[in-house]
Amino acid sequence: MLKSFLWGIGLCIMAAGPAASAERLADLAGTWAAEAKTQAGGDLKLVLHIRPDGSGKVDPPAGAPQVALGDLTLEHNVLSFSVPSIPAWFDGTLAGDASSIDGAWQQGSDAVMVSLRRIAGSAGATDAYQSQEVSFPSAAPGITLAGTLTKPQGEGPFPAVLLVTGSGPQDRDETLVGHKPFLVIADHLTKLGYAVLRYDDRGVGASAGDFDSARMSDFVEDALGALAFLRKEPGIDATRVGILGHSEGALVAARAADAAPGVAFLIFLAGPAEPMGDLLVAQAGAVARSVGASSSQASAQADLQRKLVDAARAAASPEAATVAVSGILAGRGIGKDQAAAEAATVVSPWFYEFVRYDPKADLEALTMPVLSLYGGKDIQVDAAVNAPLMRATLKNPRSEVTTLDNLNHLFQPADTGAIAEYGTIETTIDPTALSAIDGWLKTLN
Repeated sequence: MLKSFLWGIGLCIMAAGPAASAERLADLAGTWAAEAKTQAGGDLKLVLHIRPDGSGKVDPPAGAPQVALGDLTLEHNVLSFSVPSIPAWFDGTLAGDASSIDGAWQQGSDAVMVSLRRIAGSAGATDAYQSQEVSFPSAAPGITLAGTLTKPQGEGPFPAVLLVTGSGPQDRDETLVGHKPFLVIADHLTKLGYAVLRYDDRGVGASAGDFDSARMSDFVEDALGALAFLRKEPGIDATRVGILGHSEGALVAARAADAAPGVAFLIFLAGPAEPMGDLLVAQAGAVARSVGASSSQASAQADLQRKLVDAARAAASPEAATVAVSGILAGRGIGKDQAAAEAATVVSPWFYEFVRYDPKADLEALTMPVLSLYGGKDIQVDAAVNAPLMRATLKNPRSEVTTLDNLNHLFQPADTGAIAEYGTIETTIDPTALSAIDGWLKTLN
């Protein structure tokens, strides 16, 4: 299977054209993307970022840093670049309305016809929508967050959606194993007529703060700051602003909505509804089974997780929890120093708060309509457990809880749902998930 074969090679570009070429490239500033099938049946993904000065970057997979480009050339409406180290090259013709660049990606004797389309442009660009870099304060003092705001063309006012990432340090695109699900969602929703704000977690990317010391309650403060900023932006209909959260981000979205009256709607993607300690125990067993553990081995892993969770819950402080967890690990034959080191990595401020949290009360307090989607093959948030609990807590009659068969935690089409499978799947988000969001949003209008 061919998978984004041009990445990680150090993209080189053909010799620069005249100054007029750079000036014309400024009109193409933004992000351009193409997907195509190769002659061998694999997938080619190409994502280019062209800056107003005519330079650019390219997105590698697996969350690696972007690769800076050399000089691009645009002469007589033909955009060209090459990758000599493969060797490969691209020549494409710019459409008259500058909406696409159609051409051939050639590697050796194989040529693939692709159509690069601009999925985001500089603020004010004549494009499907506007995209601008923004910064704003968290509701917590001393933290400034950075993100990207996309808006449909025109003056509005537009309905809007705030995107909130899941667990772990995430950038604004929620980049994971070569996929950028929040970039896809933002592009999709903006083309539907919604303004969308996505932002880097505190301490990640261009956002200030310390991620490692943060708890879920701190992430709620960050989401509240983002929500306040979005509501005040020109062209935004403050009465039609909703929040979309993925996994733990769904919990953050719910808590932010409870704290900030007037949130119009919520969208949960794999949103937990069971107590978090129980979820971590179930997750430990499911992950073990997904990597080939026997039933008894998976049960043992879940039992260990239960002991760690119960110890952390019973402790009076994070420090006391670390000592308790260290004792459990040492009792399993791990050396005292190693047990202490491992316990310190497990019992973060986030973990200490997280294992105590039961979302039931916060979910029952929600009064706005909620769409809650689950993947039938999700091993991190079990749909069979969480979907019924979510359905029982949501009170608004326009709320909907749906399980999408054969999708994993990232809403990719999956064979097993195993975490190791995420990076091998070419699709970032299955169209059925996007369609479910579209259809539900239409019911609110």
